[in-house]
Amino acid sequence: MTMDAGSWTLRPAGPGDEPFLQALYCDVRAAEFAQMGWPPEILAAFLADQWRIQARAHALSHPNAEHSIVEQDGLAVGYLLVSRTSSDHRIVDISLMSQARGRGLGSKVLAGICEQADAQACTVSLSVLTTNRAQALYRRLGFVPVDDGEPYRQMVRPRPAC
Repeated sequence: MTMDAGSWTLRPAGPGDEPFLQALYCDVRAAEFAQMGWPPEILAAFLADQWRIQARAHALSHPNAEHSIVEQDGLAVGYLLVSRTSSDHRIVDISLMSQARGRGLGSKVLAGICEQADAQACTVSLSVLTTNRAQALYRRLGFVPVDDGEPYRQMVRPRPAC
């Protein structure tokens, strides 16, 4: 299935979205762990466990964050988790299904977050795996690295000038 960045929306995530969110996690992370050579059923069980651990960690560390499902043409294709304070909009997680990547949708979702932050004179921050090619997208949108951490790099999009 091919998609462009056409018609998309964000909606609040709910308990009924858990099967999709687990499938999304597996879609995003499967290639990373496939090199382990595990049988498919072991890999699937491992990824399911990792998804549960991540979901629990996000709930504990960002209890007031906004959990959103990215929909395109009525289909769930991604997830966005944003934790907002009075000075920063922290993108805790942004993930798109493989068929939705590389078509401009991530740029549009991130641009929306940046517009909201600009309207409130806030920074936008995130953490990205140093091997993740999304860093180029973040740089195009004005994010700058604030450390050279491994395996994750912290990036911030500064507040708009007054």
